Amino acid sequence: MPDSNKQVATTPKFDATTLTGIERSAILMLSLNEQDAAIIFRQLEPKQVQRLGMAMASMKDFSQVKVAGVHRAFIDDIQKFTNWCGQRRLRSKCINSRAGC
Repeated sequence: MPDSNKQVATTPKFDATTLTGIERSAILMLSLNEQDAAIIFRQLEPKQVQRLGMAMASMKDFSQVKVAGVHRAFIDDIQKFTNWCGQRRLRSKCINSRAGC
């Protein structure tokens, strides 16, 4: 029988809106593997690569809570622009990924 006095441990949530766009981008890029990050970098202009690279290099707080918050915000943003079927596939991929958004 469960003890009603026990408290369930919860993971603290991070509000990614407290970060600038470049900070969120840096966290997202740092959480990718090298191959995936390289694919994205190839799509950027040289100034964008420089700016993002500098943000990545200066990143000090790269906690799991912050990464998870940025991932959640990214998924939420994608879902605003994705059809329902695409949302299901994206959620499924995220749940099955190593990041576990």
